[in-house]
Amino acid sequence: MTNKVVPMTEINAIAYMRKNKDRTIKQWAEGLKLSPNRTASIYQKGIKLGIMDPKGHDSERSRKLAFIQMYQHKVQQLKKEIA
Repeated sequence: MTNKVVPMTEINAIAYMRKNKDRTIKQWAEGLKLSPNRTASIYQKGIKLGIMDPKGHDSERSRKLAFIQMYQHKVQQLKKEIA
């Protein structure tokens, strides 16, 4: 396994993106004073390294939905057992 070195500027950019998740890539680029293409590249690298979620994907929300679905299934099973 090879260790990947990520420059500090990219780490700072990813931290900025994580703090401002609701902004678009173009807005991130303006805030970071980078080109939109460079910002998108850093964003993709953050996703690939597993330190960012893709836009539109909220891992906490996904976890909660899975939890709710599991209990809805259990409730249905209990209703079948009672009936």
